[in-house]
Amino acid sequence: MAKAAALPGTASANTIRVIPESTSTLGVGIVALFIVALLVPLVIQIGPLRLSFYRVVLLATFFPTVVQIFRNPSIRICSVDILVTAFTFYVALSFAVTGASVATIGIHIVETLGPYCLARAFIRSSEDFIRCARVFVLCIILTIPFALYENVTRDPIILTVLGKFLKVLPNVPHEQRFGLDRAQVVFDHPILYGLFSAGGFSFALYTWRLRSGTRPAFVVGALVGLAAFLSLSSAALVCVALQSGLFAYDRIMRAWRGRWAALLWSGGILYTVLELASNRSMAQISISFLAMNPGTAWTRLLVNEAAVEEIKKFPFFGAGLGYEWHPPSHVVTTSIDNFWLAVAFRNGYPSAALILAAALAALIVVGRVRQEDERVRACQTAFCITLASLSVSIFTVHLWNASYVLLFYLLGCALWVRDAPAAVETPASETEDEADTGSRVQYTRFASRGNSRVLAGAPPVNRTQSSAASQPARPSNHAAPLRSTGRVPPIGD
Repeated sequence: MAKAAALPGTASANTIRVIPESTSTLGVGIVALFIVALLVPLVIQIGPLRLSFYRVVLLATFFPTVVQIFRNPSIRICSVDILVTAFTFYVALSFAVTGASVATIGIHIVETLGPYCLARAFIRSSEDFIRCARVFVLCIILTIPFALYENVTRDPIILTVLGKFLKVLPNVPHEQRFGLDRAQVVFDHPILYGLFSAGGFSFALYTWRLRSGTRPAFVVGALVGLAAFLSLSSAALVCVALQSGLFAYDRIMRAWRGRWAALLWSGGILYTVLELASNRSMAQISISFLAMNPGTAWTRLLVNEAAVEEIKKFPFFGAGLGYEWHPPSHVVTTSIDNFWLAVAFRNGYPSAALILAAALAALIVVGRVRQEDERVRACQTAFCITLASLSVSIFTVHLWNASYVLLFYLLGCALWVRDAPAAVETPASETEDEADTGSRVQYTRFASRGNSRVLAGAPPVNRTQSSAASQPARPSNHAAPLRSTGRVPPIGD
């Protein structure tokens, strides 16, 4: 059943928005299990197939979630669905062309479509979104003690303890910064732990504020920011800084509906002016201000330039896996620390174009839906700020394993906003006799006969003048029947 809500600030409260009902507790529980699984560093080797805990969860839920998407009539296919699916199968094709194994292609499909479909199928309302966001944030906060211990002792204690009995991710060597070790905790690399933590910053600020108030939200947000800092990664700190700036801008300019369009235009103009007026590129300018280690940052720039030249040899399907790249002598490493560029290098320019388009489409699809409900608006803003900041940050880092899976989960976690039906204007004559009761009810999930007809799109029940006269309106604790003029029109993609 759906929820019917009278929109505040509308004439005579005659505008009604029907909001999709929250999905089952089981569905949200599956999503929560997936989020927790991202923090389990165990490795299960079955022949040539390498499985981790999150891969087991995705394999077990892959087909049920796909079936759920097609069976649920409230889930409408949008441009993001098409682009993510096209990316998935184009990359699979590129792997096949470049000689990858069937197991590799299968795992790619599961790791790309699996988390996306999981979020698309089971996060269907603001309540679902908030619950899953809070699980995500709590998981980040729980890693802080282990990260602090690793900063001081250089020992990833979880990997050390579990590694005595089971196969786990390796403790990768990395340099110290500010006299501290970079915390890896349970991820493949400290930079991935930092991005995982940074991805929950806006979720903490917006979802905690809805239930606990502003001060607790700032405290939780500060803890998430601390977790990102403990990775001592430039990309993670840039991601948190971008989210902080966008959050502050949103709070200061919240009374202006055109604030985001103005910000985009201003940013575009500023970028163009700096590119034309400066003798350095924006990437070079950014490195001088943002990088913790400018030496490694300049190395990344040289690698990126060499990689762009190398891609020209195989622009359509990429170099594939296991390609032996021999860059020029002045490039000291072959590691491409740029997710978008690495995708193009491995799978061709079309694959990079598809995933970039999917991220942009997700921002547009979610951001352009006008909602009057404060909870839905908070979910929209948290999602858009997170995805935009993360998309910028991964220009300086590659994503793989759990962090790659998290990106596709984030792409699908807020598209329920687009599936919500549009508001319906009801004639004033049909709502006059409900003025005493209907205007006082904001939400109802318990349908009387009138409600069941409204939600089914049937004509409203007529009331006679004699019954209206003999039974004067009086306050009631029950929801008044909400009326609609017919079928709720869908929102355009």
